Amino acid sequence: TVMVHADVLAGLWTRLKSIEPDPACPDDKHAVVAVEEALKGVEEGNYGVGAVLLDPSGEIAVQAHNHSVVPRFCSDLHAEMWVLNEHEARNTGSPALKSMRGYTLISSVEPCVMCMARLIISGCEHVAYVADDEQAGMVHLSNQLPPIWRTLCVPPRQTFRRATCSPAIRELAMDVFLSNVHEIDESLRQR
Repeated sequence: TVMVHADVLAGLWTRLKSIEPDPACPDDKHAVVAVEEALKGVEEGNYGVGAVLLDPSGEIAVQAHNHSVVPRFCSDLHAEMWVLNEHEARNTGSPALKSMRGYTLISSVEPCVMCMARLIISGCEHVAYVADDEQAGMVHLSNQLPPIWRTLCVPPRQTFRRATCSPAIRELAMDVFLSNVHEIDESLRQR
């Protein structure tokens, strides 16, 4: 298990607790929750990615963080996947599964290719991410998806965008993500 030094974690928590959502940035309130989840993931030894799913009224339906390393290796338990799994499990047989119109998922980091595909299939109407991931994020590369995928992930069916949040939250989201990503990636190379 990759553990981040206690002083680094304490510093990240202090920064998180000092953030006041900016009313001019409509995604701040929920971006902070996604980053808090990401930090919980880092504390456990997982990737520092968190996500929240907002129902059509804007209330948090599910929030979670990455679980792909701890408590056991499970490659598909990224934060976005965990949130969608939980939403689907809670709503089996419910109209909430027939359509994800009006739902918004906010991830602390730009979704990877696996999560992007799952989000497209889910039909979650709005997807926003706090921090860019130039190395592994897929939203900025969506024009390179196979043609059928490109036709599914466009308005009015879906929107994928960078969250409208304050720079302090965006910077913290990236710092949380970077706090252990290289060490976990290296452990994956050893598999």
